[in-house]
Amino acid sequence: MRELTHSFKIDGDKCAGRLGCMRACPTQAIRVKEGKAELLSELCIDCGSCLRVCSSGAISATTQSLKDVWKFRYKVAVPSAVLFGQFPASITPAHIIEGLKSLGFDAVWIIGVETALTDQAIREYMGKWKGKFPLISSSCPVVVRLIQVSYPDMVEQLVHVEPPRELAGRELNRKYSEELGIAKHEIAAIYVTSCQAKTISILEPAEGAKSDLDGTVGISDVYNGILSAAHAYKENDLRTKVQDYLLSENRFKMLTKSKPEDAKRYFEQAQHDAEARWQLYSYLAARKSGGNGAPAPAPQPTSVANGHGN
Repeated sequence: MRELTHSFKIDGDKCAGRLGCMRACPTQAIRVKEGKAELLSELCIDCGSCLRVCSSGAISATTQSLKDVWKFRYKVAVPSAVLFGQFPASITPAHIIEGLKSLGFDAVWIIGVETALTDQAIREYMGKWKGKFPLISSSCPVVVRLIQVSYPDMVEQLVHVEPPRELAGRELNRKYSEELGIAKHEIAAIYVTSCQAKTISILEPAEGAKSDLDGTVGISDVYNGILSAAHAYKENDLRTKVQDYLLSENRFKMLTKSKPEDAKRYFEQAQHDAEARWQLYSYLAARKSGGNGAPAPAPQPTSVANGHGN
């Protein structure tokens, strides 16, 4: 039987046998023998509960560093939506995308269309389902593993639809291979995530499967680099690129070919709306309280391209 790789490692030399990890484990996958914690691999669900409670630093995360990524010819970052919520309001999504590129990624793939496709696939799956309820999303590797270990009778209730991150990995590999004329194995789809379970589901998928993503990096590995790069960019360098980001989604690219006039109009409206939102967010990030402790009054909203207020 193949030994399972998990999202953390236990250093026996550092383990003080305090039992905190054993008590925290929801599946009783940790035992303490002769004062040292040991893992029952077949019961571990990669939830990370043990890592959070270990006071001796004996449990560490299984990670992949940026240097593991640079061996590929063309590197594409696929950021989790969680990444965009980690920064101050003054750091916009455009800053974050440009920051990832400054770290060495050749492109950034935003999971948008894939999320919509997955949502539609789940709706269709549910519509055709004739078995037991509730149906359970298979997006979270911890939930899937928990059901496999502790509730095997519910395995059939897992929704068998691939998560958006896997669709993104497959699609970007095809797209850039065709556009750049390079072999697919030279393109790396790298998922940026804070979730150790998802990291392991990509590096060592269960049941011998293969992920369409080529690796992961933690948010902590890119955070400082993005923050530093964000301060180096001028506002105008980022505020004028709405069309570039829209064209990263296939539906907009198709629109430029089928209805170019409509595409131009939508691009102009999106740019105008982005400018209005930039003003609002800049104001919110910088505003100070009035003398009586009340917030200073907000500026009047800028009208969008259709002539109506935002």
